[in-house]
Amino acid sequence: HELKDRARHDAEQIIKAAHSEARSITQEALAERERLAAEAARVRALLESALAVVDEEPQAQASQAA
Repeated sequence: HELKDRARHDAEQIIKAAHSEARSITQEALAERERLAAEAARVRALLESALAVVDEEPQAQASQAA
């Protein structure tokens, strides 16, 4: 009976450790997701800014040519 109780206790400890590790991995993944979303927003803003400059440039050249 003691061996069975010990095995059950060991299994519970392994499961607790696995759940803890899973929570840690999930938290890290969520933080990475947020970081990537912020980086994507930053890159998008840079690209939109660059596109606005490119769109303005032909207009500036056209007005200088006239």
